[in-house]
Amino acid sequence: MTPNNATLENVNTIRVCAAFFIFLCHAFSGSNSSIGIIIGQLFNVGVPIFFMISGFLYNGKAKPYNTIRWYLKRLKKILIPLYIFLIVLLIVYFVKKLDIVLVSWIFNFIPVCGLTETYISGCGHLWFITHIFICYLLTPIFQKKNKINAMQFFMVLVGYLLLNLIFACLQISIINTLLHSMFSFFLGFYILPKIKTNSLLFLPVGLVAVLVRLAGRFLFDGSMFYNIFIVDLSQKMLGIAVIGFFCFLFSYMKEKSNNFYNKNNCITKKLSVYTFEFYIVHYIFLSGNLKVNYFNSYIFNCLTAFLLSILFAFILHSVTILINKLLKGKT
Repeated sequence: MTPNNATLENVNTIRVCAAFFIFLCHAFSGSNSSIGIIIGQLFNVGVPIFFMISGFLYNGKAKPYNTIRWYLKRLKKILIPLYIFLIVLLIVYFVKKLDIVLVSWIFNFIPVCGLTETYISGCGHLWFITHIFICYLLTPIFQKKNKINAMQFFMVLVGYLLLNLIFACLQISIINTLLHSMFSFFLGFYILPKIKTNSLLFLPVGLVAVLVRLAGRFLFDGSMFYNIFIVDLSQKMLGIAVIGFFCFLFSYMKEKSNNFYNKNNCITKKLSVYTFEFYIVHYIFLSGNLKVNYFNSYIFNCLTAFLLSILFAFILHSVTILINKLLKGKT
């Protein structure tokens, strides 16, 4: 699977599904049900998928001629929708006279909340912004060498596991989380291009991932080994398996019904442009001071939160485009 026009169309569908998985992860995790929490943990596979997709897409691009300008462009892409969201949220806080913890707001605006773990209520998911930009910082380095051999991958894997062990022993969990994000990005950049779109290899990989997770939960639940290694590695294996499944499905669809395949890509291409904004806004309706709690039914509340997330993602995306046009007009 290489980053060409055909696979980019497939990535749109995977990105939309990953965003939906993340919503389901947070919805199930907030259900106060032990089964719901377990299901939520499985849907958390959407997070490594997001990082893998980002890494994969940059594998097919040449190293930027002006690295600083490239960094600024990535930062602008991330910060404009984030700032619109935070400014509107701040206004809501003032209107509703909610408590404002200044330090949390500053760290979310910078944004370094993914390293400080100081979040605005209902914005605990914004650690992603910090982590993805750190991955962007590494991208030009990866692009200098866009292919690695098995020995080099093994060395990186061993180094990754050792660093995870060290920071777990030091009880610096946020560094472990950052390492998980960076390694997912690394896998997307170097491993996803090796996946064959018509391969059934995703089946054993997915099966092993589920079995490892279940066995690990039964034998080591609550231990550092389970939390740091079993959960992370099984999630990444499951993420690769999910991507492999979609690649196989798209290959099959294209072979059997090219018309249906093109319609699917047309729909998901339109939806995929809103996924980043959807991610930014969705959690505020599922947690914190603005959590949707209009009905006695948790399911109805989640459905309402989902619809509101779609609506505000569309609005946020539209406002972002408008601001980008205004900024472009001034330059």
